[in-house]
Amino acid sequence: MAELKQSDLESLKNIVTEFEGKPGKQLGTELYHLCSALMPSVNVDVMVRNTSGILLCWRHDNFYGPGWHVPGGVLRHKETLQERVKAVLISECGIDLGSADIGDPYLVSELFHKERCIRGHFISMLYVLDERQIIENGGALRSAHDRSSMQSFTQAPDNIISQQKEVYGPIIEQICRTT
Repeated sequence: MAELKQSDLESLKNIVTEFEGKPGKQLGTELYHLCSALMPSVNVDVMVRNTSGILLCWRHDNFYGPGWHVPGGVLRHKETLQERVKAVLISECGIDLGSADIGDPYLVSELFHKERCIRGHFISMLYVLDERQIIENGGALRSAHDRSSMQSFTQAPDNIISQQKEVYGPIIEQICRTT
């Protein structure tokens, strides 16, 4: 690979300076897509177990299309895993974690979309949490309306995002058998 020109290096240094020491500052879509084309994204995925199975969310996005997915999100710079899990639970599941601890990841894996560079490689930390234990630890569930894009499954549905079906399908069934 050819060395970058000095002007390109200066431009990159200016971008880094814009974000340096500013936890929580959002990259924005274009810059994140650029970064994700160059290196894997680190994300958390959260399986929430309830009495009916594992909660999945319906999503329709430009990259993976319509389908069920395990709720998740990309870790932001200087954000803790606990903070990202809490943010995912609130935004995608309508669950306030309260003072409950997420514990250690159930699984760390790589997810690939082989035909794409942008958002095509993830290092995923899967957390499995029990809805009942969240409530017992001071967490709360939002109204059914806020959770209308969610459904419980005891096995991966046919229209789950294929990369998640490959890695998480057997885990969904295993967890549901032990519930």
